[in-house]
Amino acid sequence: MASTMNHALTLRLLSALILMPFVLGAVVYGGPVFLVMIGVAMGLSFKEWGQMAVKGGVGLATHILGFAYIIVCCVSFAYLRQHFPGGAGLCLCLLLGIWASDTGAYFAGKTFGGPKLAPQISPSKTWAGLFGGMLASAFSFVVFASYLGPFLTQSIGVDFEILNEWHLWAIAAIGAFITLTGQAGDLLESFYKRKAGVKDSGTLIPGHGGLLDRIDSLLMSAPLFLLFLVALS
Repeated sequence: MASTMNHALTLRLLSALILMPFVLGAVVYGGPVFLVMIGVAMGLSFKEWGQMAVKGGVGLATHILGFAYIIVCCVSFAYLRQHFPGGAGLCLCLLLGIWASDTGAYFAGKTFGGPKLAPQISPSKTWAGLFGGMLASAFSFVVFASYLGPFLTQSIGVDFEILNEWHLWAIAAIGAFITLTGQAGDLLESFYKRKAGVKDSGTLIPGHGGLLDRIDSLLMSAPLFLLFLVALS
């Protein structure tokens, strides 16, 4: 059992190490390269959602609603990068916050265990994992805004500085908020996977499952993060 878990964790790490440079490079470069990545992600997400919807026997309205959800989320992320002031830094910080949240939730859940967050939808998630993810994401946002963003700006020449006028506690609160939105997206996908009777949305990424398994947190976080920034701008 332990060897199986270690093998799965190794696959997850290798997949992440291979994919991360491409994703981060597209976000940094922007333009057509970034838009192609968004288009490919959207197309693959359509395919995986369609397969789950058919297996789950959902109605046409739910089927279409899933496609609309994917479109809104992907377009929101694209708009944040391409048209929102400081979009490169905001997108990069958002991605790092989600990845930090997933990592913090995983290790906090494994270490502390405790009461389940939503046992009927995702039995492995715990309240300890949620709080661990919130702390990790909050920390990553503060580090990016205070140190990593300015460092990358000086090193690469692309403006990655974000939320300069914000207090650190407010930046940390946004990071914690990202964990909540990401968990909501994760649980939403888990709900539909259970309805479809599948463990993963697909088999595209070794150790992760399908693309939707990898970006479910981002799909919910991107539009809400954008709306939050628009409301405060």
